[in-house]
Amino acid sequence: MAITYTYKIIKIHTYPTFNNLTDVVKDVEYEYTGVEGTGDDRKTAVIYRTCSLGDPDPANFKAYADLTEADVREFVKQTVNVDHNKLMIGQMIAEQALPEKEDKPLPW
Repeated sequence: MAITYTYKIIKIHTYPTFNNLTDVVKDVEYEYTGVEGTGDDRKTAVIYRTCSLGDPDPANFKAYADLTEADVREFVKQTVNVDHNKLMIGQMIAEQALPEKEDKPLPW
């Protein structure tokens, strides 16, 4: 079954001024969630990360007040290693499908 992935922006860190620009976004805290299955078979995994956006390009700069959620989500997708995030989520979901481990006393 396929995993459905979603990003959620948690917090945005800004600089009042940076390189002659004002209201500059520098870091974004986000939540990346993967869900597989439905009902009782539903498995969910979540990772929390912060990504640094680097120095803004003055030619394409948008001040914090002018950004939409879609803009910030796109910043995150362009900055982070999406394949790595998907791999981590996939591993976390796969672990949930394993039988529960049981500790036993040594047999000797």
